[in-house]
Amino acid sequence: MPNLPTHIHFSLTSTTLRDTFNTKSQTAAFILGSTTPDIRAITKKNRSIYHFVDLDFGGVGEGLENLVNKHGDLNKITAADPEMTAFMAGYASHLVLDETWITTVFRPNFGSGGKLSDFSSEANLVWDRALQLGLDQMYWETMKPFITDLKEYKYPGDIYFLKEEPVDEWNDWILRLLDAEFSWNRLGFMANRIAKGDLSHPVIGIAEEFLSDPEVGFQEILQKLPKNTIDEFNEAAKKNIATLVGGFIS
Repeated sequence: MPNLPTHIHFSLTSTTLRDTFNTKSQTAAFILGSTTPDIRAITKKNRSIYHFVDLDFGGVGEGLENLVNKHGDLNKITAADPEMTAFMAGYASHLVLDETWITTVFRPNFGSGGKLSDFSSEANLVWDRALQLGLDQMYWETMKPFITDLKEYKYPGDIYFLKEEPVDEWNDWILRLLDAEFSWNRLGFMANRIAKGDLSHPVIGIAEEFLSDPEVGFQEILQKLPKNTIDEFNEAAKKNIATLVGGFIS
């Protein structure tokens, strides 16, 4: 699934949402919300707890629908508080973006029976992560002007289904990540996680080969994909966020 810089980028490219949440605290809450479903990186809980779907979900919007079915509509979740409405709009955009990536990029190309299925499943897993990092590199500067807002922001803890979750700690965690410069070296960490620490696992060698010249490696992945894959993902993401998140907050 897309990484945090890409989530922040797409939340900010929705001009309707961004213009709706135009105070400093609302903007910071919106950005923090757009990353928070990935809080499992520090809690180590099951992904579905925060994303409201398993990875075999049926279609885009299912996670947001499940969230509403479980916790109620936006007014119930936020008590109509504008700052928490902004947070939940960001949260919803994350769910929609993940599902858009899986249905428009991962499954058709890297998944079982996908267009790149002639290559090994291990290569596909690494290339999918490398492609996500390439998007991070494209969008890294988008979020930079908003880092100060996040540093100054204090999450009020008013989303009841996150009451027991370390959202303040998560904010500190993402600031450490986003304050740094972009690096392809995260691919090595991703490969090690896939390999569960087994240094003899094929993904380790595939990642090391990619990292020997990541810019060339990234272009080679793009050439393997159908033309306009990333452009089509971008358009689908913007449309899905505008439609589904717009409907959620209205």
